[in-house]
Amino acid sequence: MLVKEVNHRVKNNLQIILSLLNLDLRFHPNDPMSVLSDTRSRLNYMSMLHEKLYSTGDTTEVDLESYLYDISNGLFNMYNSNIELKIDVDDVKIDLDLAVSLGLILTEIINNTIKYGFPNEEYGNFSIKFIKQDKIGVLDLYDDGVGLPDGFDFESSNGLGMTVIKSLTTQINGECFIVPDEGAHFRIRFPLN
Repeated sequence: MLVKEVNHRVKNNLQIILSLLNLDLRFHPNDPMSVLSDTRSRLNYMSMLHEKLYSTGDTTEVDLESYLYDISNGLFNMYNSNIELKIDVDDVKIDLDLAVSLGLILTEIINNTIKYGFPNEEYGNFSIKFIKQDKIGVLDLYDDGVGLPDGFDFESSNGLGMTVIKSLTTQINGECFIVPDEGAHFRIRFPLN
């Protein structure tokens, strides 16, 4: 039974990656290196998710703090980034479906931070903060880089990364906001089971 569940999850996650790859190719038909780079980070993320599941033996829940840390740290290391990770997460376990969506949202935001957040500097900070308020989770993902472009409107943005973030946030019945801040600051509120 466990092997069937794991195989089902692997199949679903590979389908997610394939869908994102196809979407990425439509957004960037003339930039295959960008598509490969983004696909590489998504595959790295999925690999970390499965490693975490197999190492804990729990195929239904993950510890949010170590999960978000492992994804972030893995991505920054993969890109040899000098961005320092700061994390402050309430102790909570989340179900696997929620974990997949949050991990992909985090991956998209970190990719944007690495690509655009620090164009003139090698060093910066990326912070993750999560608090549980009753049955609502509030996840803040932010950097202290150059921030979003002037006049940026999250709701009308149709770039691939923002489209993925909005779609995944809707999938978890959540809301995503841009918080006015020194750098790029995303706040995601979503129900916890």
